[in-house]
Amino acid sequence: PQRPDSGLYADAGDVDGDGDLDLVVGGYSHWQSPARKLTKAQQQRVAELRKGVAEQEQKLQKLDDAVQEAVQGLEQEAMLKKYAEVWQAQKDERAAIQKVLAPLQQELDELVPVAKRESFVWFYQNLAKAAGKPAARK
Repeated sequence: PQRPDSGLYADAGDVDGDGDLDLVVGGYSHWQSPARKLTKAQQQRVAELRKGVAEQEQKLQKLDDAVQEAVQGLEQEAMLKKYAEVWQAQKDERAAIQKVLAPLQQELDELVPVAKRESFVWFYQNLAKAAGKPAARK
């Protein structure tokens, strides 16, 4: 990503210690890699990966449904306690599912690129003094 395109948080300061203001910008960048032309074998692998991902996501959904069922109708304090209790009881099962799911999803994403959103920090250095020009003032 060359620049942030959403969720911008800017701050100015003399980051490089040269006496002028520089800009630090935090934010998100969104992008999608171009689609690849897949061979028949790769297309078959994509179908297998999608099936595997769907199976693991279905397992996670069942666990999520069990959590929602366990906390349904409870008052806030009891709901939070029960939520933590059920989630803790599912921890190992969730980890096992994620251990299977993560490599499947990674391989699938390499074959069929998806839209990505990541947070970054960009540093914009004020080079006016370095170029022998006074920094612009407003």
